[in-house]
Amino acid sequence: MLKFGSRFIRQAVLFTTAFCTLAATACNVPVFRYALERWEADPYEVIIFHRGPLSEAQEALVAGMEQAGRNGLANLTVNRVNVAAEVPPPLQPLWNTQENPTLPWMVVRYPRQLGIESPAWAGKMNTETIGALLDSPARRDISQKLLSGDAIVWLLLESGDRARDDQAGQLIEAETQKLQQTLKLPEPSPQDPPMNADLPLKIAFSIVHVARSDPTERMLVNLLLNRDPNLSTTKEPMLFPVFGRGRVIPPAIGAEIQPAALREMAEFLTGPCSCQVKEMNPGYDLLLTASWSSLLGYQEVMLPEPPPLVSLSQFAATAASNGTAASTQAPVPSAAAGTPPAPIVPNHLVRNLVVLLGLGVGFLATMTIALKLRANRSSP
Repeated sequence: MLKFGSRFIRQAVLFTTAFCTLAATACNVPVFRYALERWEADPYEVIIFHRGPLSEAQEALVAGMEQAGRNGLANLTVNRVNVAAEVPPPLQPLWNTQENPTLPWMVVRYPRQLGIESPAWAGKMNTETIGALLDSPARRDISQKLLSGDAIVWLLLESGDRARDDQAGQLIEAETQKLQQTLKLPEPSPQDPPMNADLPLKIAFSIVHVARSDPTERMLVNLLLNRDPNLSTTKEPMLFPVFGRGRVIPPAIGAEIQPAALREMAEFLTGPCSCQVKEMNPGYDLLLTASWSSLLGYQEVMLPEPPPLVSLSQFAATAASNGTAASTQAPVPSAAAGTPPAPIVPNHLVRNLVVLLGLGVGFLATMTIALKLRANRSSP
């Protein structure tokens, strides 16, 4: 079956799905909805290289970006670097690689969590480039569709070949209609975290077409392609699934854009999942300007933070200490006649430990089988 992106993405999806299957009894909130309400978008770093003080107009532009980042309207941070003074050592190699920069010079870097050294974009800082960085018609459309509750926005990056682009678009449209009619949302669980009651929970997909030659989308095209040198040299149509607060999954390319691939991705993102750790899920965040807190009733929804990650040894130590404490407690007086005994409270720690141990065993078994198969294929 064809998959989105590389084998690494396939393994990430399978790993996440396995985890969700083990813990499905704890949370049946669909992945796309949990991501919309809970996953903050990772910030891009915008570095402004300049010499001496900025002009009043330039200062206003930079201050506007900083304000957008602080207010949560755009997932970015701004770092000013005065090259007339000493350039911070971590940024010196980046500055040295800029070719004929015209100051002030702007370099946009992908979120640090991705570990990508090459910039998403670099060029002269002015009103036009900052406007293109913060907003574009396609990104505005994507944000509005996600804010309205769409599960997935299929972003089709066109190749420029009319026949191939039309064929891909027609396939996506036809499969989207089928998926909206056949997919079902998971049944709610009593243990589900609260969701925004004012935003309908629905299975709805939409499509956004982006032409690579569109000057208003040149920044978006850079954000999509510059993360991987192989993508920037590919001249075929690409399909990027976007969900949550602009989280995008690496694309299906050319012949990979097939109904089976769309269905697999749609089933994954509309299915139940207890994976509260964002980094365990595939994809990365686009740079978007959107007021996610404007969701109707969103501020009234108090969602609990996920527990911190701990090791198996810490789980075991905690369980042991709980058991010791229980054994040393004073005897509890028996209930009076006619008074029903207190209900037994389930031990969530033990349940979590069992789930985590099952996940570890399953993952180790899967990796062992994969390594054996690889060794068999490589042997003469």
